Amino acid sequence: MSENKIGLNVRIYHDVIIRDSELCDNVLVPDDAFIKECKIEENVIVERRSMLFNSKIGAYTTLEWDDVVRNAVIGKYCSLVWNCTVGGAEHYLHRLSTSFFPLEKRYGIIAEDTVDPEDPYAKPVEIGNDVWIAADALVLKKMKVGDGAVLGGGLNCYKGCATLRDMDGSPGKENWTVVFR
Repeated sequence: MSENKIGLNVRIYHDVIIRDSELCDNVLVPDDAFIKECKIEENVIVERRSMLFNSKIGAYTTLEWDDVVRNAVIGKYCSLVWNCTVGGAEHYLHRLSTSFFPLEKRYGIIAEDTVDPEDPYAKPVEIGNDVWIAADALVLKKMKVGDGAVLGGGLNCYKGCATLRDMDGSPGKENWTVVFR
């Protein structure tokens, strides 16, 4: 059985699964969301069908429909538009297989279970404060995105993104346009 800490005025709708997580005051979690081993600060919206794993979400942040956040620290006042992936696992192309199964003894490939030296949980993705991440953006594991950054739609971010810079394209390229708000 999982233990959750749920604050005041938290609204949780249909078919939501929350495991080993803390949701502070005034959090909204609509239908079909999944939250595991997370801390969600106050006044956060986690929209429908979003999945969060092993992450911390800062106050006043909005995650839109179908976002996936894995092993990340997201700052305050951030906006992730629909279908964003932050901290997704990568498949390793230099191994026997792109599947993760060979890393377990039970499959008969290795003699002992080992800790993956490229463990996706070794270092979280860091998203600064007041960051806007547009639809279909992908921020890979271990990345750091600075305060005020704007990541364009469809971006593939596999290198750190500078503070107050626009990024767009695939792979992500800086436009060197300073964003003033």
